[in-house]
Amino acid sequence: MWYLLAAFFGCICIPVNAQFNLKTGYNLSFLSTPGVNDVISSYNASQSYTKSFSKLTWMHGIEAGLRYKFGAGALEATYQASFQQLRAEDDIPGTKEVYSDRIKFGIHSGALGYQISGQVIGFGTDLQYQWYRTKVIYGLTEDTHKDIQNMLALKFYLMATLTGNKGVDIAIQPYWLMPFDEYNLNPLNTFLNQDGDPGSEKWTRFGLTILFYNGEKR
Repeated sequence: MWYLLAAFFGCICIPVNAQFNLKTGYNLSFLSTPGVNDVISSYNASQSYTKSFSKLTWMHGIEAGLRYKFGAGALEATYQASFQQLRAEDDIPGTKEVYSDRIKFGIHSGALGYQISGQVIGFGTDLQYQWYRTKVIYGLTEDTHKDIQNMLALKFYLMATLTGNKGVDIAIQPYWLMPFDEYNLNPLNTFLNQDGDPGSEKWTRFGLTILFYNGEKR
């Protein structure tokens, strides 16, 4: 992921003298997932881990896209990705070595949005199409299970822009992201060999994005 960020940051060092602006940056978000954490907690209790899985409470990742700016308004096309990996450890019987079980969560999204901004303060909204990817890898044989769920979401954000040198500006965007549907917990529950129906839950997120915009801002 950091290689992608480095590549994007390299691109924004070349100003684009047009109404089209490239953007790239980093996002951090926090979420409440009691259903996921209950499933994981039940699995922890059934194992003899020396280090159990922690709770899923935050995610981070990259954001990149293209903006077409006209006066105070702008249209944006955006790709956003957020990730988190939970890890548990246990001893390998008969040895002094350990093995790791992993649960990987990822939310990828493609979005179209509208933005209004002045020289410093602005706000905007995105309509996102999201892919929720869950991957569980466990055991000495590293058995792997994958699940993908799709849904729409709305993102609302405020923006403060800091004008930079050589045509590159920095934008700080606190945001709130609300999916239209709920994340189905049953695949994760099945992957972890748990009984019952844990249901589903909505992954509403609050976060912060730091973006770099290049090019002329008309």
